[in-house]
Amino acid sequence: MTTLGTIQSLDAADALSRFDVASVDLIYVDPPFLTNRDFGAFSDKWDSMDAYVEFLRQVSTLARTSMRDTGNFVIHVDPRTSHYVKVMLDSVFGPHHFRNEVIWNYASGGASKRHLSKKHDTLLWYTRTDQYKFNVLREPYKTPKVDGRAGFHPEGRMLTDVWEISFISTTSKERTGYPTQKPLKLLDRVIQVWTDPGDLVVDPFCGSGTTAAAAAALGRRYAISDIGDESVAMARERLSDA
Repeated sequence: MTTLGTIQSLDAADALSRFDVASVDLIYVDPPFLTNRDFGAFSDKWDSMDAYVEFLRQVSTLARTSMRDTGNFVIHVDPRTSHYVKVMLDSVFGPHHFRNEVIWNYASGGASKRHLSKKHDTLLWYTRTDQYKFNVLREPYKTPKVDGRAGFHPEGRMLTDVWEISFISTTSKERTGYPTQKPLKLLDRVIQVWTDPGDLVVDPFCGSGTTAAAAAALGRRYAISDIGDESVAMARERLSDA
């Protein structure tokens, strides 16, 4: 597979199998979430949890093979499946190659009087070896008036494993209409933390192309794919306007 700015209509496993062994710097996987819904752009219906996890095992195994020794793997799921997926990933990568569970906390509409409002997704970070890439990022302190105070870094606090990033609003110019689109700010952060300029970023469930848009803006190469023709067409249009 050509790996400089490519967008292809391929099944995730087929796409990942086309990369050379140990050739990819970051693989970001944002698969269907086992909602058992038909979104039009794609179907998220599964026979069982076992079938869903086994599908992700195949994808993750191929991902591990294509990763460089310094590479990173990040999978984006939700709290209903994250514990099942983590156990599976421990068997693929080894539990000693699990690095972080990142909580993406977002504000969005909807609340319940029967349970706590569900306002987060989970990103699980694994590496192939202990020689992985990782860049320290900082964000502004929430404590006011800390400039110049002892113990406070002028560029802000080091990033933690809880990321507060707003969901895409219904009026945002960023919105493409794709049903499960993720914010550009989220993918900006993922790419900055786990890659350097010039690195290759792969997303085999590209949706509307957010990963590629972020990668291109940050000076990374990208190779994205999706099984849905609508998704691929949308991503191509989006990247052509970038």
